[in-house]
Amino acid sequence: MDEEVPYSLLAFYPHFEMRDLPRTRREDALRFKKVAEEAGLKRVRIGNVHLLA
Repeated sequence: MDEEVPYSLLAFYPHFEMRDLPRTRREDALRFKKVAEEAGLKRVRIGNVHLLA
């Protein structure tokens, strides 16, 4: 994958049929972003941050 391709990490919010799964935690989202950047991706962002727990 080209390291310049935009990469968005989206928070999960349990709704409808998936209520048994937890919301994405803020610390997890930040850790996932760091892992993606350490893998060489340059344009990583966290989307819909208002859903983070």
